[in-house]
Amino acid sequence: MHESDLLRLNFLYNFFSFKTIRKILHISLRCLDFITILISAYTSVFVISWYLGTKVSSYATFLYSFVVLLTWAYLLELSYLPKLPRTARYRSMFLEFLVFNMFSLAILILVKFIFGIPEVSIASFILFICINQTLLFFVRIASYTFFKHYRSKGYDLHNVMVIADQFSDDIIEKLLKHKEWGYRILIIVTNSKLIRAKYWDKAKIISYNGNIKKIITCDIIDEVIYCSSLMDKDVLEELSGFCREVGVVFTLNSNFSLLDPFKLQLEAMYNPSSLAFSYIPTNYFSLLLKSLTDLVFASFVLLILLPLFFIIGVLIKLDSKGPVFFIQQRIGLRGRKFYCYKFRTMVHNAEALRNNLENMNEADGPVFKIKRDPRITRVGAFLRKTGLDEVPQFYNVLKGEMSVMGPRPPLESEIIKYEPRQLRRLSVKPGITCIWQVSPNRNNIKFENWVSMDLKYIDNWSLKLDFILFFRTIYSMINQEGH
Repeated sequence: MHESDLLRLNFLYNFFSFKTIRKILHISLRCLDFITILISAYTSVFVISWYLGTKVSSYATFLYSFVVLLTWAYLLELSYLPKLPRTARYRSMFLEFLVFNMFSLAILILVKFIFGIPEVSIASFILFICINQTLLFFVRIASYTFFKHYRSKGYDLHNVMVIADQFSDDIIEKLLKHKEWGYRILIIVTNSKLIRAKYWDKAKIISYNGNIKKIITCDIIDEVIYCSSLMDKDVLEELSGFCREVGVVFTLNSNFSLLDPFKLQLEAMYNPSSLAFSYIPTNYFSLLLKSLTDLVFASFVLLILLPLFFIIGVLIKLDSKGPVFFIQQRIGLRGRKFYCYKFRTMVHNAEALRNNLENMNEADGPVFKIKRDPRITRVGAFLRKTGLDEVPQFYNVLKGEMSVMGPRPPLESEIIKYEPRQLRRLSVKPGITCIWQVSPNRNNIKFENWVSMDLKYIDNWSLKLDFILFFRTIYSMINQEGH
């Protein structure tokens, strides 16, 4: 047998061995997840029934456990939670499990009311979520910590070939520094003298001569990372196709030069040879969760706070003449107009008085804001400080015009003064709260910085970020940081 054939067989043997081990680990972790979920479910039913002195039938317990397992099996199938990432933060993992637990709670409550499981109380569901969150997170942290230590000792390594240029040292440094990730740079393909001089003793350096296929075939490579700033269509097409053919992971990590600094999502269009560059969040499942959370949370808030609405309405009426609600046309997703609802915090003719106060505007850009606006009523000042004036906007969320988290909706008079870059604020649904809304001394923030905060939110959006903003908003309301 020819030497190249032996090398290819050796590569395939090592590749399939690696894939087999990863598959076994993946299945084992999923089984561990299901066992943990079952323990949480049975424990929650037992504790609540013992505390209340009631007895739950075997059928109700079985039905409850079946619904719990079915719900989580579906959620796990749609997510990366069963997999053990090489790189992750504990906080990110905790928030991911929290999101799925909250979604699971909503489904369980919905199933209870639709199909009826009278013997299992909502308290059991809530306790299940608490136990499940704790146990699943503990199991995942224990597994993740074990594998980090295991990989740092040189086991379960992922052999990487990096195609680099003089601007790729940041990626190479991270891969070398974080040994617990389990990435071993086997080969660096580059024509850069800087990269050669810097990493000659860290990996095998090979000059780029176009024959990368032979390198992948002759060496045990698990992943090819293309991080050169030069985008050669023919090279990328040939390299990615060959990696797909031999079963090697191909990762494109490039600066995209002219398209920076945006975070891009590449999506296949109707024509497989075309790529769509998306500048907005595109994770369908995460966006679906966000929409469902908006709907459930808005319904809950409006229902629970209905008595408070009545009290606030009475106080507004006693404090000054005019309607309880201030209804104003705002601009939403991609220029869609809608009527935004707020509790009235100013005198009834505030808009007519604005012309006389233009010279007192303390905000730059197209925004009009005065810290000590003379039009604000006494009750209005309190509502603004606590953020309660924004609560009626949950009705806009319920109508689908707004989201709980997102850039604040602007006025049409402001939009016409926007620069093209600033219009990207309208690429997502406007929100009740945002990064600017929870920033200290937000009214002192320059308009350009405000826009940058909104664009940062859009570029880095995740459910985790929404959770952080939610708790920061609660903190801001308690401390009355609004104006």
